[in-house]
Order: sequence, then C-alpha cells, then structure tokens
Amino acid sequence: MYPRIYSDNFVNKDDIITVSSGNAVKGYLYDRKKITRWVSVGETDENGDYSTSIIVEFRQDGYSPSPLSHTFDSFVLLNTNLKDFKLQYWTGSSWQNVPATVITNNTGSTVIISFTSNPVGSTKVKLLMDKTIIPNQEKAVGELLIMSFKFELKDILVGHNRKDWEKSGNYRLADGTLETWFETSKFALSQSLRNVNGTLRNKLKDLKDSRENFYIYPDGEVWPDDLFLVYWLGEWGQEYQYKIGLYTIEFAIEEV
Repeated sequence: MYPRIYSDNFVNKDDIITVSSGNAVKGYLYDRKKITRWVSVGETDENGDYSTSIIVEFRQDGYSPSPLSHTFDSFVLLNTNLKDFKLQYWTGSSWQNVPATVITNNTGSTVIISFTSNPVGSTKVKLLMDKTIIPNQEKAVGELLIMSFKFELKDILVGHNRKDWEKSGNYRLADGTLETWFETSKFALSQSLRNVNGTLRNKLKDLKDSRENFYIYPDGEVWPDDLFLVYWLGEWGQEYQYKIGLYTIEFAIEEV
C-alpha cells in the first residue's frame, strides 16, 4: 500500500460531542494518542440494539453559532475493540448509514474505511456500537477520525528517511485512575519522488502552500497502525525533466 494523504480530522475540540456514557474521557477521541481511549461505562450488553453511541456535531474554531457541514469520504478508528458497529450521518431530518461502514465481525484494532466514490456531506455523524472483539466488554475507541481523502503517492517513491521519537505522558481513566502512556511517535519523513506528473506535483505544491496540517498514512502493510497529523517543514525541491515532462520532488514533513 502506498502513502495516502488525508485532510485534518473533522473530529476535534471545537465540535459538540455527545456520548451515551464515558463523558469524562470523550476528549481522548481526538487527542492524537492512540493509547488513551474513550471507554463506555456500564454498556457491555450485546443485544443488537446498538445503544452505545458517539455523536459528533461539527463546529469551527469554537465560534460557529450553528453546525458546520463537512464533506468526507474516510472513516478511521484506532486502538478500538469494536466488532460490530456502524457510522451514520444526519440528513437534516433523519440518521442514515454511511456507505460501507456497517461492519460486523471486525477483528483488528485499526479500522480504515474509504468511500471515495460516495462521499457524504453532513453537519454531524453518529457512531453506533454493539459487539466487542472479546465479548461483553466495555466499548473502547482510541481515536475517531472523519476525514477527506486527498491523493495517494503511487508508483513514484524513490527513497525516504523516516524518524520516530518516543512520547510519553499521563492520562486519567473514567474511574479517576492515573495512568502513564508511552508511544513511539513524533513522526518525521524526508521523501523523494521521481517521475511525478504535473497534476500530482500541483496537488503536493498546493497542499504545501496552503500551510494546512494534514494526515498521512505512511504504509498500510509495514505500519498498519500508523496515522500521523503532519505539517510541512518548509523544504521543497523540484527538478523538471524536460525530455519526459515529469518532475523529481523532494520534501520533508513532521508530526504536529
């Protein structure tokens, strides 16, 4: 799998987030630490009614007086124990299932679902949960990401230099217990791309010039659980190969 580029996460501190339980730890849904998790409280039942829920109403910068509409085509769960779940979106009058996100019998802690052929526009989403991988456990989600896919760096990679640093800190569980987390992260990447066509070159340059943070999924086969919010380090090198009409591009990014 090639590196994939996404927008920033539409789930963030400015949104209105309503959970069926575990309100004290709902901030862990978007804190960019996989190990810190939102965990339900007293919702271990698996009776098929999908009563455990997380509702996210999109807002902007904490100042938006009304819900903000986002168009998205990617849904990600990190460090989750969910087996049966589904994502819904608000049409303005009712909840509807998001295409391809009604999942049964999931077995992995990382879930990445794209529905780029059927993007959804809405002001809010709802994650409904029923069963856990180990039966009758509290539902848990490390990170909930709703994003827009931008492009893939396919067939053009020459070489890269990845660096990671360890991050650590403390977090409090729903019952008040203080835990310490360690995470091998603070991701950085120096990338060289060869035979880049003009369309992709412009997409990369526009992304750099926008100065917006974005997510990168470096390699779903080698690092299936890695997804990082990054920014450009300001470095950009390009060489145009006139004979073939393609570019060689060099750039560097680092985790926010």
